[in-house]
Amino acid sequence: NRLNARVIAQAQEGAVEKKQPRDDWKKRFIKKVARHLFYLRLKTLSTKKTVFIAAPSYNLDRLSRDIQARYPGVAAVAPLPMPSHLPARNYLRLCLKEMKTRLTRKKPGNSLIAVPVDLFTPDSSKEKNMDPNRIREAYKIFAAAHHQQFIHEGCTFWEEFDEKVERDLMETLEWLISGAGSRKRFLEILKPRLVMSPVSTAEYQSWAEVSGRLGIPALVIPQKTLVKPSNETAGIEEYYIGRAQVTESFANAAAQSPLVSDYLQWAGYKGNIIETGNLIFSRYTPEKREEDRARFYKEIGAKKKIIVWAPSMKTRKSRRFYVLESIDELLSAMEDVFQVVARLSDVHLIFRIHPGEAIGKAEIYTLLEVPGNVTVSDRGTFEEVLSLADLVISYSSTAAQEALINLIPVLSYDKWNRYNHLDADIVRETEPVRAAATYYIGNKKYLAAGIRRILDEHTGREVSAELFKDYRFFENKTGNFLEFVGGCLSSPVGNSNS
Repeated sequence: NRLNARVIAQAQEGAVEKKQPRDDWKKRFIKKVARHLFYLRLKTLSTKKTVFIAAPSYNLDRLSRDIQARYPGVAAVAPLPMPSHLPARNYLRLCLKEMKTRLTRKKPGNSLIAVPVDLFTPDSSKEKNMDPNRIREAYKIFAAAHHQQFIHEGCTFWEEFDEKVERDLMETLEWLISGAGSRKRFLEILKPRLVMSPVSTAEYQSWAEVSGRLGIPALVIPQKTLVKPSNETAGIEEYYIGRAQVTESFANAAAQSPLVSDYLQWAGYKGNIIETGNLIFSRYTPEKREEDRARFYKEIGAKKKIIVWAPSMKTRKSRRFYVLESIDELLSAMEDVFQVVARLSDVHLIFRIHPGEAIGKAEIYTLLEVPGNVTVSDRGTFEEVLSLADLVISYSSTAAQEALINLIPVLSYDKWNRYNHLDADIVRETEPVRAAATYYIGNKKYLAAGIRRILDEHTGREVSAELFKDYRFFENKTGNFLEFVGGCLSSPVGNSNS
């Protein structure tokens, strides 16, 4: 039996060895075909005026249609993402399928053109410019500049972390350098007039840096609520968040609200700040809002005040304990709010789960008692949910920014009394509530009366835009953005002041 098992194992190993080169050959062939087809596609697009969008999420596809409505004939291109679970060969087939769909479409329309950037990654180590000595030298420069940060009360502990930091950074540097080669090749072929991104981290910052070297303007459109900090602790974390949203690798930054303009000036951003108004946040018409609300009233069987709660759920990997709630903190706050809402017969709460890995719908029903007038939502767009809201509850979520831009009041519930980042009106148990855009409750005992009085204050009253002057631009700023885009489109490729 042992002999038979060994013979079978050897036969299987041989089969794998024989099969592997064939599989590699097929993969190389499919990649060659896909690369050639998309190379021709990029060359064709390079004859047009093109805008490249580094991430097709965050409503940037909608923004591309806004550009195309103003400037007909402009093509909007975005990377075709590779699903993490998909084998390389299947991804290549997905690329070819995307190409077939594009070629057989009778009316191209104004949809985003998806192109797989990874196809343009150089095959050889030489082309990738992956000289290990150069990467090691880059790390040494980093170490020399930053090792003094690893010091406490005069004692350095850099040596304890040096090896781990080097190991982790070397891997990241290799990934970034390899990706930079494909991004450079991609942009050289496409020749876009503008590169846009919703964030400025890692590969997105790499897009901006490569664009700058090629003379292509790059614009970042921050999609977080960036606010000037109120204290030193907030300053540390707000600066960290801001660096993830805006770096000077992007020569241009869009300010969708006065909050962002103020923040960029506080952070010392030296690029071109363009006040644009709402570009990629939720957007809907009054007619659409009434239609959505009527449909939801029918679903819940009554016309009620609608509260939407959409927290930025802290993932199990996050270490930002100040500007975000831990899972335990969030569950504690949820328990408080659920108990209050359960006693308000004229109110319905929609708890909107944040996409990610923090906590799921099933876990919520397992951990908490969810009242009948509470809906836990994990489907559809946030824009559809926000259109229902009379009030939004938040601790530190981008949902607050989206609500304020759409003239919906926000209540920050912070039972730890540590983070009134919007400088909101503080609600207490006995004091009257005045009409405002933002409210803050820092104690559980004020929650029930506070929610009731805030809802009553806004019932039957037309929302005054004056209340939102610190959170939303009064005048329409979209023209600033479209004029900026027009200037990029009219400039010769590689000749911009990027």
